[in-house]
Amino acid sequence: MFRIIIFIKLFLFSIIFSIAYSEEITVYSQEKLIENIDNGQKKILISSKIIIDKKIMIPKNVSLKFSDGGSFFFTNIFEMNINGEILGAKKKIFFFEDDKDGYKNLKIKKKLFDVRWFGEPEEIISQKYSSFHNKTMYFDNYRIKKSLNFRISNINAHFNNTTIEKTFHFSDHPYNQNEKYLENIKITGNLNVEERLGGLKGKNIFIDKVNLVSSENQMPAGVHIYDSIENLHINYLYIEDSIRNYAFGIDSSTFEKRPKNIFINEIEIKNSYVHGALINGDNIEIKKIKIKSFGDIRKSNFIDRLSRGFNIPIKFDYLDLFEHSPKGLVIAYGSNINIDEIEIKTQSYSIINFFDYIKIKKFFIWPSIYFVDLTNQANIEKISVEIPLSIKIFNRILNFSNNLLFKIFNMGDESYYKVNEGYINLRPFKILN
Repeated sequence: MFRIIIFIKLFLFSIIFSIAYSEEITVYSQEKLIENIDNGQKKILISSKIIIDKKIMIPKNVSLKFSDGGSFFFTNIFEMNINGEILGAKKKIFFFEDDKDGYKNLKIKKKLFDVRWFGEPEEIISQKYSSFHNKTMYFDNYRIKKSLNFRISNINAHFNNTTIEKTFHFSDHPYNQNEKYLENIKITGNLNVEERLGGLKGKNIFIDKVNLVSSENQMPAGVHIYDSIENLHINYLYIEDSIRNYAFGIDSSTFEKRPKNIFINEIEIKNSYVHGALINGDNIEIKKIKIKSFGDIRKSNFIDRLSRGFNIPIKFDYLDLFEHSPKGLVIAYGSNINIDEIEIKTQSYSIINFFDYIKIKKFFIWPSIYFVDLTNQANIEKISVEIPLSIKIFNRILNFSNNLLFKIFNMGDESYYKVNEGYINLRPFKILN
């Protein structure tokens, strides 16, 4: 009987003890933080700036919370290991006396860390932390109102229903100016971008899924894979609309810098006010491209900001219709370009508005070219092109006129390139040698 009473007392004491130490306690200094950890406190609220100037270990069973004024300020000589949870912190909680290298001695056990713990997402320190400690930047369900540029090699990022209102460069000019490229960047999760997705000077990059979504406040500008991008893998791109020259582009400023080894599983372009897609590069593999509508210039609120079409180092002569007329997909230059399936259509042209689309600012704007391969060497498994009757009629008129003009001006023989679903002559322009 005595043993039973002792057992009950011990049991009740353990319950009371665990309840007491499961309650949250507020600390205001480094000494109180260490004291409560040593006493077995499980939940600690940091309510002011605590200066850390010695080695501290936060055990796995201790959770930290931060009030509005709570933070850690680390002096130069320290090492802090946080093995427990950081709960609900959606603000900057880590400050460093040495902004250059101070983050190296902060060690967080968890694989993910909220980028806001180190300040605004566009600040470079969270990228440094990811790279040095091999941790994943976690962008958790909020809006980034500025541009975001990745400028550090060897970083990981996971987006959880996050929207970037401006441009997102998954690879930008390196933070360290002595480096030529960024390397080894991995981006996962669900990311929305309202302005533009782009990259340059990057190697070995993986992107899971990005949606380019419409916004009343931003100028939608599609996707631009630019100079010196190599070994890029993207699973899925969705482009709701774009008023730039092309909604999706693989492009470069010079032949030497053209992108290489690009693999994309699927690209879906809902609408482009001008061209659908441009591909210039080497070793390009795309499983599927779907362009549902392009050439909707008359519908654009940004028509005054539209500029000349492509940045292609090939010269065109005569009426220059190719540059100014909207096109669905153009393969301009490069090698070993492979596309399994292409689907191109538009929703903006009909017999009723036939004359509305003939000329804008003295240039032809009729999208008679849905697909063209200027290399004439791309490997295309399947092309599906839906051309409205109004455009078919206009093409016949245009081809008849061009034949007469070419005879009058004695322009000579033209090369044949793959256009739409067959091989036809690309008049009324010629390519200069």
